[in-house]
Amino acid sequence: MSARRAKVPDVHADPGTAPTSSDAARPAWGGMWGWPIVFGVSTAIGLISSLFSDGGFGDWLGWLTLGAPVAACVWWGWMRR
Repeated sequence: MSARRAKVPDVHADPGTAPTSSDAARPAWGGMWGWPIVFGVSTAIGLISSLFSDGGFGDWLGWLTLGAPVAACVWWGWMRR
């Protein structure tokens, strides 16, 4: 007695033909990690600027770069409900 199976199409036969459904649903690398990297670099610049400056432009740069991630969290967390 032999069991008959339905033929399943081989989606990996030629990897260059078309993306699979899991690849189509996946966002681009920059779409997922772009803004967190920008905010991380901005925070690092703000911390270094605030640490080494004594008044003037360095303080303003520190306030701006450290306030941007906070403003983004407030906007996306509380204001967008």
